Amino acid sequence: MNAGLSRDVGACPYIIIQLLSLWPVWRWFLARIGDGSDEPWGVVALVTACLLLARGGKQGDIQSGLSLSMFFTLLYCISFNFLPALGRAALGVLGLATLLCSFRLGRKFDLPLWGLFILSLPLLPTLQFYLGYPLRVLTAIFAVPLIECSGFDVVREGTCLRWAGELLLIDAPCSGIKMMWGIMYLNYTLSALYSLTLAQTLITQLCSWVLIFGGNVVRTAILFFSESRIISAPHWFHQGVGLLIFCVIGMAVVCVVRRCHGRACAH
Repeated sequence: MNAGLSRDVGACPYIIIQLLSLWPVWRWFLARIGDGSDEPWGVVALVTACLLLARGGKQGDIQSGLSLSMFFTLLYCISFNFLPALGRAALGVLGLATLLCSFRLGRKFDLPLWGLFILSLPLLPTLQFYLGYPLRVLTAIFAVPLIECSGFDVVREGTCLRWAGELLLIDAPCSGIKMMWGIMYLNYTLSALYSLTLAQTLITQLCSWVLIFGGNVVRTAILFFSESRIISAPHWFHQGVGLLIFCVIGMAVVCVVRRCHGRACAH
């Protein structure tokens, strides 16, 4: 007990210094959460990461991750001249995550915890700005063949679907960015709970991305029939289809994570 207490006390100065060095990140984080530009989902990811760290695992030595943590922190300091706030925050948070993972989990690199710390940042507006349009275009490209299988001659024009002289817009909420955040949060949380290896977590992450994109294409194809008024649907149909697809993808991710965990246990 004395050794464990001594280890905990000895780690405190490193953690406190790291937290203090990131004060611009915390100030920016609180400002972004409070300005209404982003949904505060990142708080959920941050709380989850802290709970997983509190749960702990193999007792480690904070010194093992100190060099990598200092490397990230150095990049964070240097990046003030050329990276936007989100990029600087990501480097700083990775430095903190490395320190905490080496201390609480016995390993300096833990992809699920790193992923949760990154998801704790206000990512959604940035992801929507840079990835929203390309994802909407790709979604439209892959949705067209699905719709045509039903006998409807649809043509893609940018992020729109043209049918019967009308343009149906695939708007920003239909890019799948929010779905991607939610599914990646689920994947990282489950991967941490099941103590998946780096390779296993990468497999589940790749599968999650494929499922997210495929699910968003299916959702777009289904909504084409209601938005074009080919079928009459209640007002909740749009949100209901999105929720159903999200639940199906979530269950598939759970199955993938459990399968990876089962194979590891078998070996």
